[in-house]
Amino acid sequence: MVMKKQSNTYTLIYAVALVFVVGVLLSVVYQALHQRQEVNIANDTRLQILHAARIPTGSGDVADKFNSHIKKAYIVNYHGVITDRNPEHAFNACLNMASEFKQPGDRRKLPVLECATPDGIKYIVPVSGAGLWGPIWGYVAFDSNGSTIYGAYFAHQGETPGLGAEIEKPKFSDQFEGKNIFTSRGKFTSVTVCKPGQEPSSGDYVHGVSGGTITSQGVSKMLRESLEPYTQFFRTLRN
Repeated sequence: MVMKKQSNTYTLIYAVALVFVVGVLLSVVYQALHQRQEVNIANDTRLQILHAARIPTGSGDVADKFNSHIKKAYIVNYHGVITDRNPEHAFNACLNMASEFKQPGDRRKLPVLECATPDGIKYIVPVSGAGLWGPIWGYVAFDSNGSTIYGAYFAHQGETPGLGAEIEKPKFSDQFEGKNIFTSRGKFTSVTVCKPGQEPSSGDYVHGVSGGTITSQGVSKMLRESLEPYTQFFRTLRN
């Protein structure tokens, strides 16, 4: 029996077959590209970490440059104690920091990366938070005193170009160099991001991006909430 192409049954069977074929093709393409996507994500993360440590990236293999500068990578707990010395685990924690930072501070796995720079070993930690339109994140490199910021890099998923998206530009991140997250008496204050004329009475600060008030506030909150669980580790460095 020949089925009429104008019949409902033919249309239904054709649609189901088409969906099946397209689904199979998409699955094949996903499997073929998935590994490449994971490599690109990992290399982009490596670049962000190197930017935070003010390491010129230039040309060449990103993974090789990363491995030549990152001398150690480990995970510490809320009490500043190293709980995992496996560098791969620490790097994976950086890749998955958004979900990790949803945990209470005293339950997080806190990755630390030791980076060799022309100015000595720097300690890099990830930060994660929320901007106006979506996630924001970054990496902050510290001097061996556990307080002074050596460099910082910030990124975003969907902040407004020319406004909140400016947190990704050096003009904003360069302000953090030399700022301290502890007072001279050892009190944790983080670094406040504020508007000109609204500077805090204590603690170091930088000025937010013009027209990106909510994103700037998000960076300020992100730093405070992301760095606070590291305070015991930073104090260990200070001592």
